Amino acid sequence: MSSLEKNYEKLMEHSKELAIVLTENVYGYGNLYDPEDLVEIVTGVGLVVDPFIDYLDRKFARIYGY
Repeated sequence: MSSLEKNYEKLMEHSKELAIVLTENVYGYGNLYDPEDLVEIVTGVGLVVDPFIDYLDRKFARIYGY
């Protein structure tokens, strides 16, 4: 399991806190910034696709056996 998946599971355990964080740090600024800029402001890092690509590789490897 990747760190992204582990972090997601931890966040889901604390979904109420997540809703508060999103409300305070993301939702109110969605109309002020482009999505890519907002991601960088909130996370401190620009968009990174490598974790998502790794997740898809593992997922499809399990499905198609490659």
